[in-house]
Amino acid sequence: MIEISNNRAIIIVENTTDEKSKVTVTAKDKEFFISRNSFETKYPLELIEKILEVKGADYLCDELAREEDPNYVQRDLEFDLKAYFPNETFAGKRILDFGCGSGASTMILARFFPEAEIVGVELDANLQAIAKRRLQFYD
Repeated sequence: MIEISNNRAIIIVENTTDEKSKVTVTAKDKEFFISRNSFETKYPLELIEKILEVKGADYLCDELAREEDPNYVQRDLEFDLKAYFPNETFAGKRILDFGCGSGASTMILARFFPEAEIVGVELDANLQAIAKRRLQFYD
């Protein structure tokens, strides 16, 4: 178990299995908004810490869930894209994820359309840093 404390929250990262860790965020101040206070992730500690640094404690678990929770961003992308076009439509194509942020949706698109080239474009260097670490994590 690893405890990370900042001025607004206490973050606990504990291994639940060989492949996953549970991240829990507890506010120090009852008025501090936390969008999602826990999530089980396969991300390594280094990536979790980078997300914490960039997104803050209030959106740490939300950011983890964006790419890993199939009932969050993935569900919407699947409905919006796959409802109208079969997967074969995207084979051999280049898909642009403009304003890709930290790359959560870009990773989902890469899983959806493995035969396509996915290009993420983001101007914010801090968000790019998370996206690059996600890319490295998935090799």
